[in-house]
Amino acid sequence: MWDPVKDYSSSWELISSEQKKIYSKEKAIKEHWGLESLKFVSMKGYFPSKTSANGDVPPNTPTVWFSATFDVDPSPNTTWIKGMTERYVNIVKDNDGKWRINGLATGP
Repeated sequence: MWDPVKDYSSSWELISSEQKKIYSKEKAIKEHWGLESLKFVSMKGYFPSKTSANGDVPPNTPTVWFSATFDVDPSPNTTWIKGMTERYVNIVKDNDGKWRINGLATGP
């Protein structure tokens, strides 16, 4: 069974090409993916304001936005906080036609 908390190579393949230009795989693992466990709790879609979406998604890119709630147990020295947390996510259709994560933030 795939474990997104520890399978960094497979998780890296879920990231959009735009985000791979910004973060190295090593930085993403150290700062953003340092989790002991992650439990998905809920998800709901939303439409961001035009100003919040402009910087996140290249123009004319098919995109899905949603917020997801997780119960997190972080590793030491990461940006995650223990307990229930909400993240705003945008998924884009990447250059190869596959849907990939383009943004994961604490606010829309």
